[in-house]
Parts: sequence; C-alpha cells; structure tokens
Amino acid sequence: MAKVSSVQRPSMVDRSAGDVLEAVRHGLTGSFAQPREGDEWDAVVTAYRTEFATTPPADLLPALTADLQLLHAATVPGSTELAGPAAELATLMGLTLTGLGRVRAAGRWWRTARLTADSAAQAVASRVRSWEASSGPAEGRPLAEMLGLADEALGLAERPLEVARAVAARAKVLALLNRSDDARQALQDLREVDEGLPGNTPPHDWAQYEVDRLESFVCTALGDTLHAYFAQDRALSSCPLEFVRERAELELQLAQCLIVDGDVAAGLSTAMRVLVELEDQWHTHYLYDVAGRVLSAVQGRDAGRPAVRDYRELLKRRPYYGRSVGSGSSRAMA
Repeated sequence: MAKVSSVQRPSMVDRSAGDVLEAVRHGLTGSFAQPREGDEWDAVVTAYRTEFATTPPADLLPALTADLQLLHAATVPGSTELAGPAAELATLMGLTLTGLGRVRAAGRWWRTARLTADSAAQAVASRVRSWEASSGPAEGRPLAEMLGLADEALGLAERPLEVARAVAARAKVLALLNRSDDARQALQDLREVDEGLPGNTPPHDWAQYEVDRLESFVCTALGDTLHAYFAQDRALSSCPLEFVRERAELELQLAQCLIVDGDVAAGLSTAMRVLVELEDQWHTHYLYDVAGRVLSAVQGRDAGRPAVRDYRELLKRRPYYGRSVGSGSSRAMA
C-alpha cells in the first residue's frame, strides 16, 4: 500500500520513474511512523493545486497519472477515507486532459470525480461541480447543463470559499448564455462573497485577482468593453508572471474587446502576438477556446482582411496534438 509523503514528495520531473523509491520510502514509513493515510493524500492534493497554474498540462499528466495509481493502490475496498483526495485528483485530471484537448477523456474523468465526490465531504462535492461547470463551456458541453452543475455546487456549498467558486462558475456560464442581468448580479454576489473570505485563504484556493479575472471574462463575453478593460488591467497587474496561461487568456480577452470596439487591426495584432510568442507547452485547449472568441468578434467586411486569414491559420495550429508527455505520448496515456 503505497503512500506519498507531503514532506519528501518527489518533483514533477522525477516522479514518473519513482516507483522503486516510493516503495522504499513507504517501507521506512511503515517501520517507524504511522501517519494517517488521508492526511498524506490531502497534502498531495494541496501540492497539485499549488503547481497546477505554473505547470504545463503535458508535464503534469504523467505525475498525476502515477499518483492516481498510487492512490488506487492505497484505497481499502469499501472505505471512503480517501474519497475526498480521489475526487480532487480526478478533477485535476479532468482539467489537465481538457487542457491537452482530450475533451472526451476529460468528460469521463468529470463523471468519476463527481461520483467519487458524492462519497466525500459536501464541500468536495461542491468544488468538483464548480470546476466542471467552469471547464465545460471550453469542452463544448451544453451551457444549460453547466448552469445546472453550478447551481448544484452553490446548493452544496457550506463555506464562503465554496460559495465563491460556485458563484464564479455560474457567472461565467450566464455570460456565455448572454443573460446579461443575471451574469452581472452573479458578479456582484461574487464581490460580496470575496470581501468576506478570510485574509489567510491560500492563493491556490482563491487568488487575489480571481474576481477581476472573472469580471474580464464576463464583461468581454457580454460586449461591455469599458468594464472589461478596467478588469483586465487590474487582473494583469496582480496576476503573477509565472501564471503564463492565465495572463495569455487575459490578453486575448483584451484583443477581443479591441475588435468589438472597432480597432480590428490592433485586436488581431495583439491576439497573434500572444499565440506566436507563447511557448508551445502553454498552448492549451482553454487558450484556443478564448482565441476562437477573438476570431468570432470579427464581423462584416473585416472578415476578409489578410490578417484574419493569417489568424485563422494560427488557430489551426494545436501544439498539444501528438506531443510527447513523459514516458508516453499524449494519445497513449489513459
């Protein structure tokens, strides 16, 4: 029964080949100490949450797969002790697979995460549904279904942090449904919840710029460019530089706003710069979902511009297709 120590947890780079080391470590742990299994796996989940925004999905996938295998081996049949960590890791797998463009596989992991979360604490069940509702639009899933998941998440939320996640997911889906009044009300609700969050909330649970980032998404989707510009400026000023993907998505939302305001050349130039300069490892399915909205904002005669054709060609480029990840290809890793 293998365990992963929260203190000596191997790095993402080394862990795909660390089975023997892990077995030796577990033997020592069993001989001299008996930590609670759930505590160790909670620490693993916390580490993944911290690393998720700064680790490309292709690099994350082998380590996450290995840990899920270890967790499965550590699970006692019939026991729900590890249901919470299992649901959280399954959620991270769904997000990672979607990032790699493998939305069908991600859908299966979302179902697994939801079913597993229902055997865990209510807060876990709420978080899983919030993340799925937020990710679902990029996966092409029905918006009405995602709104239902966000409502379920809100109904299950017990703490302000779970409420914030659920309301954020709800605001995002409402904006995509073009339900302007409801989306704006959800944004206002989120601001109120955000003000009540504890000051010591870890950044990987709720970052300082979360509300501004969501306001940028919502206002951009609704065509409210004035408020979107302000939100983008605030979010970019507080978003850490190492959060490469999130900063790129904010810049693409800026490009979309420029096009909506009639500055098509500047908008396309901004979007093309983001896609060209961004390293391949950060070209995720989520990024291309936002980039596609930039193209959709081009209307009328502007659609015939040479720059539009060039941008459309850029959108066909998906570096994550066929990319090698660790010990196996992205197509082979299940």
